[in-house]
This record gives sequence, structure tokens and C-alpha cells, in this order.
Amino acid sequence: TVKTQAKCSLKEVVKLLERMKELDIYDDALIVLMADHGAWVPPVGQIGYILPDRKSPATINPEAIPMAALTQMATHWGSQVKYVLPDGNSMSVMNPLTVAMALPLMAIKPPGSTGSFRVSMAPSSIIDTPATIDSLLELSEEFDGASAFNLRAGEPRERRHYIYEYKKNEWKEDYLSPISEFIVRGSVFDTKAWQNGDSFLPNGVVQ
Repeated sequence: TVKTQAKCSLKEVVKLLERMKELDIYDDALIVLMADHGAWVPPVGQIGYILPDRKSPATINPEAIPMAALTQMATHWGSQVKYVLPDGNSMSVMNPLTVAMALPLMAIKPPGSTGSFRVSMAPSSIIDTPATIDSLLELSEEFDGASAFNLRAGEPRERRHYIYEYKKNEWKEDYLSPISEFIVRGSVFDTKAWQNGDSFLPNGVVQ
């Protein structure tokens, strides 16, 4: 399961950090933990927009959404999906698993930093990793993106998320499946912040 894999990965990370402390290199080290995409687990706290039968936004409870409904992602990447809430009212939301895939791990410990880990809701992106390292190490190079430490929660910053449906036969095919682009302006958890971008089809065709 996803939880089992996550626990296994984190145990290995803990072993690495503990060994670095034993060697007395932890404090001075710049440590960056990152993933290429999020997990297929509905994110807690995703916000949907309400259909005409409701007046204000509501928080989605992932446990109330049948997993069978979530499997629509294979053919409905990024589509607005209508769910019926426990109170009988309906809500249209961004596909929760598409949102989840746009939440990769990024954990950074600057050299010489102390104290407990803190969670930031700043609108960062994988593309910010080189700029973040450059800033922390004062390398004075130019990279796309921005230092994650210079970003603030709530900034209406534009990010782009790309996703495609994985198929086992792609190891034998000449091209990947169509790649869908999504543009996020604001909180990744907010349905209204998402919009569809281009579709990249085989042979370099862009729609």
C-alpha cells in the first residue's frame, strides 16, 4: 500500500539522518528530500466549489468519497467530478487524485539550522529546487524558479502540473500517453485555482 511504502521510505531517511549525526556532519549539511510527484491518496483539506444548491465552499472529506469514484482519474484527468455529500447536497470538485499527484514531498534543512521541522504552505514547485540550493549556498548562479524560503503562503503564484496515464506497455512503445497540463494559480487545494492547459499528444502535437 501507499502508506506502507511511505513508512518504509521514511525509516530509511531516518537511518541516513541518524548516521549523519553520528559522523558529526548533520549540522553543517544542506539536506534536500524531494519526490517527483505526490501519492495516489486523496488530500485532506481539498476545497471544492459549490453547485447552485449550496451557498458557500465546503471541505471535502476524502473518507466520504467512494474509492470506486476516484478511479475515474484514468479517463478523466483534471475533470470536475460531481460528488454527493453526506447531507445530500452535491459538489463539483477537482479530481482529488489529480490534486494529490501535484503534492510531491519537499523537505529542506539549511546548513547550520536548528530546531524542529516546520510545515510551509508556500506555493513552491519542483522547479524551485535549484534556485533554493543556490540561495542557501550563496552560489550566485541563475536558475528558473525561486528560493522556497522566499515564498509566502497565500501568494497567487502560477505553477504548472503535468500528468499522464501510466500504461505498462509504454516500455515498448515509441511515445508516452498524452500528457495533460494544468495551471494552478493559488492554493493547490482550491478547486477554483486549477484550470486546464495544453494537451501534449504523441508525435509532438499540442492541443
